[in-house]
Amino acid sequence: DSPTMPHLIMQGAAVFRWASFAMAKIAEATLDKTGITVDDLDVFVPHQANMRIIDAMARSMKLPSTVKIARDVADAEAAAQAFTKSGGAGVVLRFSMFYGPDSPFTLDMVKSVKRGYAPVFGGGDGFMSSIWHDDAAAAVFASLRVPAGAYNVTDNLPMRRREAFDLLANALGVKSPRIPPLWLTKVAGSLGDTMGRSHRLSNAKFRQASGWVPKVPSLREGWKLVVEGLNTGSAKASHA
Repeated sequence: DSPTMPHLIMQGAAVFRWASFAMAKIAEATLDKTGITVDDLDVFVPHQANMRIIDAMARSMKLPSTVKIARDVADAEAAAQAFTKSGGAGVVLRFSMFYGPDSPFTLDMVKSVKRGYAPVFGGGDGFMSSIWHDDAAAAVFASLRVPAGAYNVTDNLPMRRREAFDLLANALGVKSPRIPPLWLTKVAGSLGDTMGRSHRLSNAKFRQASGWVPKVPSLREGWKLVVEGLNTGSAKASHA
C-alpha cells in the first residue's frame, strides 16, 4: 500500500476534563506531601498552554487571588526572575524535544517513518534539537547546583530535520521518509508555526554551570538506542 499523509487526532473534550480536574488533584496531592497548602503559594506554574484549562485548574484547586498564575512561558520565566530578585535562585530549564524508547511520542514518530513520512512541520532544512529522556532527568538534578538564570537542556548536536529522519530511517532499515510540504505548515495555523520553527539550541551554558554532560550526545546515537530498545522489548535502552 502507498503511504498516506499522517494526521493528528485529539479527543478534545476528554483531554480538557483530564487536564482540568485530574491534574488539579495531582497538584493538590503534591502539596499535601510537602506539607503546604495553596495559601502558602506565591506562584503557580502549570505546564499547560490552554488558558481555559489553566483557569479551570485554578478554580478546582481554589487558588487564592494572591497567587500569581503563570499562563505562558513568559509569565513562568518572569516569575523565576522575580524569585531571584527577592533573594532566591530562580532557575529556568528550556528543554528541547524529549525522546526515548519508552516514549509514546517517539513510538509515533517511528511508526510514521515506517509508513514513509516524517512527522514534522517546517520542511527539511530547519534544525531540530533533542534530548534523551534519562539525560533530561539528570539535568533536573544537576540544575539544583547552578546559579540563577535560564538554561537550554539539549544534546550536543542540533540537526537539520532531513538528516535527523534519514538517520532514524537508516536505524530502522527503511527508506528515507518524505518530508511534508511547507504549505502544510501554513494550513496547520499556530500549531504548524510553533512546531515548524527551526531550533538550533546549545547546551554550553548549562554544561559549564553544572558539569552535566548528556550520555547520549545526539540523535545519531540516540535513534540507534531507540531501535535497540524496541527490538529487545526493553523500555529502557542502555547507553553503556
